[in-house]
Amino acid sequence: MKHSIKPKARGSKQLFSSPLLERLSRTHIAVPLALYAAVSGGLLYYGVTETGMKAGTVALVLVLGFLSFTLLEYVAHRIFFHMPPTSRWREKVQ
Repeated sequence: MKHSIKPKARGSKQLFSSPLLERLSRTHIAVPLALYAAVSGGLLYYGVTETGMKAGTVALVLVLGFLSFTLLEYVAHRIFFHMPPTSRWREKVQ
């Protein structure tokens, strides 16, 4: 007898009561990645051309920004997704 470990996909659960918000929340993964890349590239170009920073400074700022965002994201998830549900508000967040 062959067992499948693949879950049976039955669609995804509804997130919003508004049909418009529900429809807008369903996107292909390429959409947010393309938007992020376009905005990031535009802001990087604007920052380099308007501030006159050297390449080394730009690289340092990019690395520091990436590291600080990663730390902030980790701390936020750690606090909000792993807190004990001791109140009604915390139960809703969980």
